Amino acid sequence: MPSRVPDIVGKTMSGGRLLVLSVLGKGAFGAVYRTKDTQTGEEYALKCLLPDSLRRGRRTDVELHDLTPGIRFRKEMEAHSAVADHPHVLSLHRAFIEHDMHCFVLDFCPGGSLLNVILTPYFGYQDALIKQALVQIIDAVAHCHSHGIAHRDLKPANILLSADNSHTYLADFGLATR
Repeated sequence: MPSRVPDIVGKTMSGGRLLVLSVLGKGAFGAVYRTKDTQTGEEYALKCLLPDSLRRGRRTDVELHDLTPGIRFRKEMEAHSAVADHPHVLSLHRAFIEHDMHCFVLDFCPGGSLLNVILTPYFGYQDALIKQALVQIIDAVAHCHSHGIAHRDLKPANILLSADNSHTYLADFGLATR
């Protein structure tokens, strides 16, 4: 099955400010790209929701999945912005619409997702690191709840890690609700 995700690797976004370096992951409603700020050299993750035209006809049982990307974009931006001040919630730097794609500029987490780490023996022998990660995740979720935000998609793929795996970050507020 051919990919429905637009190929923007090698192109610039956000008025030429972000150079798209590679695809980090693909999902049902878009993709996440590794980018580099052309002015500062800083690396970011760029989450792009699929354009309306690519999404038509898709069926799902989750009510938020049935919303148009424009409404999903606004809901995700509002939920994420409400809790982004926490040290274990992924930082949301800005959001924009370009080429009919709804995009979020987020911190790049070189450690990847907790799912990838679980599938390797790295965490298996480090009880202190596992406890630290769990406390950080619980703290981030409690922060969301204290702001009236339910994440609704808490899973290892939505927990991102720093390069040394010592810091976790709650990500992907696409299904979040108040």
